[in-house]
Amino acid sequence: ARVLGSDARIGSRFLNASVGFGGSCFKKDLLGLIYLCKSFELHTVAEYWNQVLVMNEYQKLRFSKLIVQEMFGNVSRKNVCLLGYAFKKNTGDTRESAAIDVCRFLTDEGAKIYIYDPKVPSHEIRAQFPDACTETTAYAAAYEAHAVVILTEWDEFRDLDWAKIYKNMNKPAFVFDGRNLVDHAALARIGFRTFCIGKGFYGGHQTITATPVPDDDGQVDAEPVRTQSGVVELSRSPHGARAGAPDASPAKKSHYAAVANTSNAAAAAAAAHAVRLRARACVFARCVRMYCCLTAGGRVLPKK
Repeated sequence: ARVLGSDARIGSRFLNASVGFGGSCFKKDLLGLIYLCKSFELHTVAEYWNQVLVMNEYQKLRFSKLIVQEMFGNVSRKNVCLLGYAFKKNTGDTRESAAIDVCRFLTDEGAKIYIYDPKVPSHEIRAQFPDACTETTAYAAAYEAHAVVILTEWDEFRDLDWAKIYKNMNKPAFVFDGRNLVDHAALARIGFRTFCIGKGFYGGHQTITATPVPDDDGQVDAEPVRTQSGVVELSRSPHGARAGAPDASPAKKSHYAAVANTSNAAAAAAAAHAVRLRARACVFARCVRMYCCLTAGGRVLPKK
């Protein structure tokens, strides 16, 4: 968005990464443009603009699936807080809102939905989702939630007391920011597992509990837990001594060493994959910029 917006012929407005555009106008105008293209037998051009709508639907579906995937592949009977229901801030208009698609997907997956929006009437939300709960404050919607999903860029969401929200949530606590609205570094320091549109996961690591190994006598002394720093620690268990102590069995020590090595390798692979994705995004942005310049009859300016 920054690269394309730097071109004065395009501009930076409406190029912010998000979960998907909504509202009644843009989709209606695109459908009208597609109809005109087909009327003049410009089927390739019509398909080009139709792909804008296809990609917008894909973005909403991709974001919804990511929520389920990162919450250990299952949101059934989990509390999910949706902050924002209107298609944009400062309005109560919900027509073609991305929040509707995300809410429908999570509801179908069995999640318990709690919604807060400053302007959308609660009866309008319940008319579409009778099982959803509407709250009068963001704090009430996020109380004992497993995840918070930001779907509308309301300014008040920036000023929320996120430490208070984290304290009252189930752990691990997730934040899925579909508008790149909040300070992701600050949320990560609090302890949230944060996902940002266009940036991926930021800060803290999700908790991974390894399978405890019994001693030779069949007892389990401790359970290993991956902390936010990425270090495998062994918590004290009522069954016996700490497994990291010198008197722990060799089988237990070798198992926990293997757990640590496997987790570190997975983290390194994830970091390398993120670098590759960023490189591909840069190449794609340059190609789009070149296409826009050439189709507009101008020349491609060198990057400063």
